[in-house]
Amino acid sequence: MKWREVYRIVSCLIVWIVSIQFIAADDDLPWKLGQEDSLPELRTLLEPLGFDDAYWQTFQHGRTLDSDNREAGIRLLDRLAIFSPEQWATWRTSMPTTIPIDGSARGQVFEIRGQVKTVHGPYRLADEGLYGFKIDTFHVVDVEPDNGLPPCKVLCRQIPSSWSSAKNLHESCCFDGVLMVGGADGPYWFAADRLKWFVSGEYQGSIPIAKSWQFLGANGVDLVRVEALQKRNQRPLNNDDREAFYSILRVVSDPPESWQSVPTTPWDLTDLLVAPQKFQGKRLRGRATARRVTKVLVDDPAIARRFGIDAYYQIDIFFRLDGTKIRLRSPDRPLNDARIYTNGYPATLVCRHLPKKLESAAKKVLAGTAKAELIKVPLDLDGVFFKVWSYRSTFLMDENSEQLHPSPLFLAAAVEVVESPQIGKSSRFSFGVLAVFIFFFAGAWALAWWSQRGWADRRKPKRSTDS
Repeated sequence: MKWREVYRIVSCLIVWIVSIQFIAADDDLPWKLGQEDSLPELRTLLEPLGFDDAYWQTFQHGRTLDSDNREAGIRLLDRLAIFSPEQWATWRTSMPTTIPIDGSARGQVFEIRGQVKTVHGPYRLADEGLYGFKIDTFHVVDVEPDNGLPPCKVLCRQIPSSWSSAKNLHESCCFDGVLMVGGADGPYWFAADRLKWFVSGEYQGSIPIAKSWQFLGANGVDLVRVEALQKRNQRPLNNDDREAFYSILRVVSDPPESWQSVPTTPWDLTDLLVAPQKFQGKRLRGRATARRVTKVLVDDPAIARRFGIDAYYQIDIFFRLDGTKIRLRSPDRPLNDARIYTNGYPATLVCRHLPKKLESAAKKVLAGTAKAELIKVPLDLDGVFFKVWSYRSTFLMDENSEQLHPSPLFLAAAVEVVESPQIGKSSRFSFGVLAVFIFFFAGAWALAWWSQRGWADRRKPKRSTDS
């Protein structure tokens, strides 16, 4: 009996000591670190994965990336996809004027901006005799830096799909490259998860792109992200959409003067739902009715810091159909099992700022002082079409329905409330004159009618009466 009590007491002491150790160690966890503590360098994070000093020494300075060390470069490229844009922003050295070639800079991250000259590939890893990697293909891209650095060759996983078919490229690009090889007489070799596509000044690239894309690319939006949206319609919003969503919203919510020169694209709702690819990233205008407003708080501090966005408004809107009928059904459902829209079709509008009248109407609904649960405010919208996104909505469908609802999603540059027609002074005067005219006309008609009736009564013969 005594041994059991001793065993129980010792067990409790061990649990108590371990708990204290965990509580103390919790202060050293990443989410407990203060702002003064920086993210470890890329080489430090890669070292436990087998990228030690011996690995980096396989890249000899002054030599090129050849068959002897190509597999080592692919190993590095295969790992770069796990890191986030926020991490790359922390590691990068922006636009260096010189890069050491003695090997001390291997494994460091450099942000390089320049002109794309040639794209080689895609190369299939299986054709190279390389197996066991997460990636299947890679490209080699020739880049001429803008700041006078020697030419660069970039081992890259992802490039814009439109670049693959172009022979001579003069596109502006940017990439966060991990230095592998650098030499005085040869090019710098970098590994980069992806190349970003921008526009520098007046667009002089070889690939025809819309004016709205040129505007976005000239204002810091990565056109690779915009192009990738064309493959993600009819899907919910996810992390793949995040960079494009916030970067476009940042630009259009406070657009520069060049926005006024961006033409609007003619469109109708049917085209938007059936073939959204040709409208994505383009400026569209339209009129809709706002039914509900939701304020969305951005809870990711990295997003708020990089894009300057801590909140935005999501507005549920309806487009008038004007006689058009839209049938919505899942591909696995019969033809007669479809939701039919005849009066209006739902869409989503995102903006940073609300017009005062729309904000006032939304506040009344939240406060419970409105006459209805939904608002009904006509709007004129001007913005960029993002994608057709799918979401589950009990607001539009039955609660038990598993079907996702596809709706166009717009990022607004301007939202204006359409004012109801007001009666001005000239209109009041016109109504007054009309009222006086009607009054005199009615009076004249009544006088004539009574006069005619009295004349008829006087001409009617009187009957004699016997006394």
